[in-house]
Amino acid sequence: MKKKTIASFVMIFVIGLLATSCSNNKNIVPIDKGEVKETEKEITSLGEKVLVVYFSPTGTTRKIAENAAEVLSADIYEIVPEIPYSEEDLNYNTNCRANREQEDPLSRPKMMDRTINIGQYDTIVIGYPFWHGQAPKILNTFLESYDFSDKIIIPFCTSHSSSVGTSAVNLQSLTSNTSIWLEGYRFNGTENKEEIRNWLSKVIQ
Repeated sequence: MKKKTIASFVMIFVIGLLATSCSNNKNIVPIDKGEVKETEKEITSLGEKVLVVYFSPTGTTRKIAENAAEVLSADIYEIVPEIPYSEEDLNYNTNCRANREQEDPLSRPKMMDRTINIGQYDTIVIGYPFWHGQAPKILNTFLESYDFSDKIIIPFCTSHSSSVGTSAVNLQSLTSNTSIWLEGYRFNGTENKEEIRNWLSKVIQ
């Protein structure tokens, strides 16, 4: 089979998984709005494995992640902190744990030892809540713990009002320069499965 570009791969991939039709073969826009990156990867089937990764100390992001995994028939993996976050840890009006972590560029909260074989996946959807305009620092811990070379990564955040902003760009900087990051998306946490399905079908447009 002839080699295909990332654009055509994701086009076929999402159509196959979501059973939706997209008549326009538009380029994928990487998260940094730069030029479309191409790959020499040989696509042999539509059975590429997808993983949905999420961090959700309050359960809001979990709902979106679970629906995304069901829509995509994907595996799912929760980033679990070694020390759980209490309500006090998330009280942003105080000098709480979450605030202190976000203010420290070197902060890397420890995760539970739940190793996963990232190498078996081609596409990774990664979700997180929005903490002071950025992803929680435990996302840095996760991304720095694995090799994401040549992976397609689709980020999303949950927030009542803020956009993805620079959060996904900053996460992208932690991964290989061969990782393909697609444009991020914000959910408010109340979206149903059909809305998530529509978002995923538009990722390639």
